Amino acid sequence: MKRCLYLVVALVIMLSLLVVGCAPKAPAAEEVTTLRVACIYPMGHPLGIGFHFFMSKVEARTDGRVVFDYYPASTLIKGPDILDAVIAGSAHIGNMVYGGKKAPWIFFTQLPGVYPDEKMVLASEAMYKVSIGGMPEEEWGKLGVKPLYCMTTCNYQIYTIKKVVKSVADFQGVKIRAAGAMVPKAIEGIGGVPVSMPIGEAYEAISKGVVDGVTLAIPSLKPYAFYELIKYATICFDLGGYPVYFVINLYTWNALPSDIQEIMEKAGAEASVEGAEYYWKVAQTDVDAWKKGGMEVYTLSSGDKAAIKAELAPMGDAWIADTEAKGFAVKKLVEDWQAAMAELR
Repeated sequence: MKRCLYLVVALVIMLSLLVVGCAPKAPAAEEVTTLRVACIYPMGHPLGIGFHFFMSKVEARTDGRVVFDYYPASTLIKGPDILDAVIAGSAHIGNMVYGGKKAPWIFFTQLPGVYPDEKMVLASEAMYKVSIGGMPEEEWGKLGVKPLYCMTTCNYQIYTIKKVVKSVADFQGVKIRAAGAMVPKAIEGIGGVPVSMPIGEAYEAISKGVVDGVTLAIPSLKPYAFYELIKYATICFDLGGYPVYFVINLYTWNALPSDIQEIMEKAGAEASVEGAEYYWKVAQTDVDAWKKGGMEVYTLSSGDKAAIKAELAPMGDAWIADTEAKGFAVKKLVEDWQAAMAELR
């Protein structure tokens, strides 16, 4: 009897263990990926708004599986160091305003005379098409990053504090804070003196008279503190646009699930256009706001505009030749960009 009892008890225990072992496990909570974003632009800057569109889309479409820890105004990493930090993984994502030395091909949107301001949305859409899936893909990989979002600005114009610039003649010898591969050369080509410095140093430089002013696209002026110092604007210099790229560390990108990668790529394509549309709307309203605030706004004569265009025309070919000599196939990149703009018209 005891043996039978022991056998029954043992059988009950075995059956209990078997049932427990076969019972379905509670599903594990979805893993949340938090991505740190280092950004140079202050909150509310129209060049940062487009990437906020991107982040909102990704967080919504992944049901919170991806969230972003966003650091504006260089609060995580100083602007000139952001690209290096993304490459090293100190930040997962960052905008590469100062990345031109490592990625000289990005400045193809600074070619003067390629698109008028009213075509900047189209230029941005074409820019995304050739930058994300076009020629630079291998170069981005060598750099250790992948672009997520990009757009180009309106053309750069001239803003000063004391010197009134009503003509090209007035611009001779004017010291202007400038950045990029071609804008400083364009300023020099029409008689100005380009001064290179991070945008965060511009307020002190302007207030102390180290520079006479700055060059920026229309919507990019107001978000910076030095806006309060600017007294005069000349808005028909059209010195080319400025490329805006947000890139992700390639190791971080490769570690993401494929469905999240797909969501991010689609969000990037959409947000790049939406960000450019938002930026252009700001451009259309800012000039009126400047005038109401007391800023004096001047427009160059048709003769001056034609003279600037003729003076700067060879600059694009020179940049292409120089960059090609460094081993980057930018001639085809520019051709593809212009072809994409023609297809999108």
